Amino acid sequence: GKSSSSSTTDPDANDHDHDRDAPSPPLDFSGLPAAVKHAFVSRLRSLESRVARREKHWAGVLREVHAAHAEETARARRACVAAVETKNAQIKTFREKLNAIAIAAHEQRLLESGVAEAVRSGE
Repeated sequence: GKSSSSSTTDPDANDHDHDRDAPSPPLDFSGLPAAVKHAFVSRLRSLESRVARREKHWAGVLREVHAAHAEETARARRACVAAVETKNAQIKTFREKLNAIAIAAHEQRLLESGVAEAVRSGE
């Protein structure tokens, strides 16, 4: 079977997100003491672990930024909709008042023309 030392040179071992990188040739530890190989592999795994943690952290930060941006956009959209609805209500009220004034003015002209007609016919 596989021993723990052969898994370090296995290209599929610890294959995190390195698909985007060019495949590196297997490391050649021949001629080096086992302690040096162990220290190197240990340091390499530590660095890989730190990189993975950083990638996870920044992915989380990115998600939070996107969520905050989406919430801010939604809040701004709701504020705009509310402002438009308020203005539409104001315009409706203004139109109703304007219509009432126009009707009153028209009735006043009718009354005045009727009074003038009555005065003329009464002469």
